[in-house]
Amino acid sequence: MTLTRVTRRTSLALLMTLHLTTGCASSDPLPVPDAGDEDAGVVTPDVSVTPDVREEPDVREEEDMGPPLICAAGFADCDDDGNVVRCSEDRTQYLTEACSGGKECRAGECLDPIICQQGERSCVSATQYEECRPGGTAFRVVACENDDSCIDGVCVSGERNGGECAADGDCAGGLCHCGAGTDDACAAKWTRAYCSAECTTSTDCAGDEICVAGDVHQIESAAANVNHCVKGCQGSCAIDGLSCKWLPAYDGVGALTFEQGCYFDAAAEVGGECQTDTDCVGGVCLKDYFNTSYCTSPCGAQGCPDNAACVQLGGSEYYCSLLCGDGSVGGTDRCPLEPTVADERIDVSCKLATTIEGPAKRVCVNPSKQ
Repeated sequence: MTLTRVTRRTSLALLMTLHLTTGCASSDPLPVPDAGDEDAGVVTPDVSVTPDVREEPDVREEEDMGPPLICAAGFADCDDDGNVVRCSEDRTQYLTEACSGGKECRAGECLDPIICQQGERSCVSATQYEECRPGGTAFRVVACENDDSCIDGVCVSGERNGGECAADGDCAGGLCHCGAGTDDACAAKWTRAYCSAECTTSTDCAGDEICVAGDVHQIESAAANVNHCVKGCQGSCAIDGLSCKWLPAYDGVGALTFEQGCYFDAAAEVGGECQTDTDCVGGVCLKDYFNTSYCTSPCGAQGCPDNAACVQLGGSEYYCSLLCGDGSVGGTDRCPLEPTVADERIDVSCKLATTIEGPAKRVCVNPSKQ
């Protein structure tokens, strides 16, 4: 019996110590061994029950991201209207900028326009050529060395266009027009012979030259009827032995027009007297309109020289006829064919005539045939 009491006392002391160390983990009272139960032994408290802890919901404020990003940083391009389109710094919009100052949009930048291909050359005078700079936005002018001549954008040795010659080999351009040592076989009046180069349009000639329509002014020799470059002029020619004439010429796109150039002294312009068609730069000697034969040119698409107008002369055909003064309706100037009263002719008068373009102008006509 003594051992049993000690055992019970020991168990009770252990239970009380456990209760004090676990604190208030549970509000339920700890079980106490029944004093009458000698076999109960030590009772282990139930510590599996946890406190009722409620979790708070995870509530976060939604972050303000701002406007959406619609373009890449640094983006730049050109639109269909030639404006620069850039991405704004905050990448939320496209910004448009118009190019000014003659610039154009390329690769998202306003740049000088491309006007030529790098290395492209053309003659600007008898002794200079212009060459396209790198990038194609400008030209530089280069002078030929050793007194060479510029032909088709290349400096070559030989006599310049307009220079006197006898054979093709004398000329930088390889053409001696009506030279005695050529196959041209021109009549004696077509002197003096001059150096030239063949052309199709004025772009084949130097910038201060024109492309004469040799197929319009056809001189006696078929070999000489070639389109060729001659020095341009304004009223007078600076080359000895040649005169400034209104000549049929091909412009930069190949259209036939009239321009002034240095040419044979003997060549008759519109209004000049003639015997045959070959006398006239315009290719026609009109023999049955005025009392004297009259150099002219069929007109329409190619027009006439600045001192003439395209009108009907005594029929349905349109020809170039000299203007009286500036051709204005209220003008009083005389016809150049009778510049003074002493030169007055009964077959010549100034009269209003309807031009092929429409407006009437005062031109030289035969009053008996208009």
